[in-house]
Amino acid sequence: MKKLFLSLVLILTSIVMFAQGSYKEVVYLKNGSMIKGVILEQVPNESVKIQTSDGNIFVYPMSEVQKITKEQSEPEKASTQAASPMLNGGKMERDGRNLELNGRELSDEEVLALVGRENYETYLSAQKQIGVGRAFTPIFFVSLGSTIVFTIINATGNGSYGTAIAAIVSGVVADVSLPLMCIFKGIGKGRMNWVADEYNRQSKNSYSWSLSPSIMRANAQPDQANLGAGMTFSINF
Repeated sequence: MKKLFLSLVLILTSIVMFAQGSYKEVVYLKNGSMIKGVILEQVPNESVKIQTSDGNIFVYPMSEVQKITKEQSEPEKASTQAASPMLNGGKMERDGRNLELNGRELSDEEVLALVGRENYETYLSAQKQIGVGRAFTPIFFVSLGSTIVFTIINATGNGSYGTAIAAIVSGVVADVSLPLMCIFKGIGKGRMNWVADEYNRQSKNSYSWSLSPSIMRANAQPDQANLGAGMTFSINF
């Protein structure tokens, strides 16, 4: 009798566990996206955090969420449909320091899910390079303006030794900051475009091109490595 009772308990427990495992939480977004997984955190009226079966974690503000449900899993289908733009296809493009798909700016988690870990690291590095380039922008314009002001003061005869030195120093800063601004922003944008082009190529999306400065490594000898600057031009169909 005890054995029969234990057997029934085990069977019932297995059925309950199987039933729970066959259901997944699904987050429906207002833009038509659907993300399946396990909800890790839900802050009422603020945000929801969900982890898909492949380990990716997505966080969405509740203002973008239409509804949250539990649905039965379908083993024959992919376990996740995260990164909503991937469902509709479309061309990925750079928008400033970010990437967008179908006109919608992608979060870092969505970029990771779309382009993979390796290209995601390139994306993060490109963001930092664009940020450094932008940091040089105000430096350039301030130093350029200072150079003009000090040069005018000196030209009118109202200058001094100090204003002459200031004009020289600010001119040097402007001369240095301008190419650094262009190089960092150019390389960062070029690498960001490359990430988008790789996604578009793998998704068989249409033609895209990019032209950007780049750093090239040339091994003149086995024990030596030389760096050089150049331009990268790419066309994808």
